Amino acid sequence: MIPRRRGRAFADAIFEGVSPSSFLLSAGLALGAPNAHAAPDPVTKKTAFLAAKSVPAPPLGRPARAGQRAERPVFARHAWTDEVVALEGTSVPTIRSMLRCHFTGRSAPIPAELIDKVRATAATFDTRKVLVISGYRSPKYNLWLRKKGREVARNSQHTRGMAIDFRPEGADIRAVYRHLRRTHEGGVGFYPVTRFVHVDLGPRRTWRGT
Repeated sequence: MIPRRRGRAFADAIFEGVSPSSFLLSAGLALGAPNAHAAPDPVTKKTAFLAAKSVPAPPLGRPARAGQRAERPVFARHAWTDEVVALEGTSVPTIRSMLRCHFTGRSAPIPAELIDKVRATAATFDTRKVLVISGYRSPKYNLWLRKKGREVARNSQHTRGMAIDFRPEGADIRAVYRHLRRTHEGGVGFYPVTRFVHVDLGPRRTWRGT
């Protein structure tokens, strides 16, 4: 297991394109057999995935052609906690924990359908990195943001665990928005200045923020 103090550095190394083996060797560590009795850990799961032989993906930033998808797993990093999980091969409860409200530490039963929408969108744009800006948002935190004048709805789908704000790294955010507007059956928000999109499982609608 990677020591706790090196966990964040390991996550940052993955997002910067450093191979897991190079990072571990430089830290004086080695990849060992997983502990069958250990609790699920996003970092150890990520290590297992990246230790496997990977297949090069097409260049980032543009939609894939028909039948063309990145075969490597998609990783999501939370912008507020820096936690990283693989969106494939990781248990849904572990992913939900990463998507928790960073303000209160509480999580919600975010539907697997919504998580898969984020993963599929990243795969469509041939990127294996997703930055999550917001997953579940507690009513308390939502109210605090409203009082601060932030762009949040009074009855936000985030407070129900039914929305995710995210950015596929390296992708044209306008192209991502157009893709989701065509293909997603729920709500789709576009935030061009802060460069992220919102997807939720509410009624089909679209809007533009900042």
